[in-house]
Amino acid sequence: MRKHRTAFDRRMKRYTKPRPKIPRDLENSILVRTRHQCCICHTHDVQIHHADNNRANNHEDNLIPLCGNCHNRTSKSGGNTKGYTPEQLRMYRKNWFAKVEIANEVAALSPFLRDVPENDKLPERLDRSKSKGVK
Repeated sequence: MRKHRTAFDRRMKRYTKPRPKIPRDLENSILVRTRHQCCICHTHDVQIHHADNNRANNHEDNLIPLCGNCHNRTSKSGGNTKGYTPEQLRMYRKNWFAKVEIANEVAALSPFLRDVPENDKLPERLDRSKSKGVK
């Protein structure tokens, strides 16, 4: 009888070992860092996906919050529609983490910006209305 290297029984099409739980503090950390939003389409109601499809690999870099639709696209192969590769998923995750971090920094500064006169909010190099060619 042939032994499988994974805990997935291909003949029965089911896993033979229970799924290891993602530690609660790690799950909370990831969900808060992404604002409970999908790293691809930014909708809510997310599931945590294992980018390498190894459900035993609960390393932080392997876990990515995805909505149900994007999660379903990770398993597509062949046909005209290609699914997301693990590399693409990690890129989406990295980009979304960076965007949320910037948004959080701006939100933290917003109480201080409220008292600044409107014309003093942006440095001249960032003020688009004073750019060349903009009237």
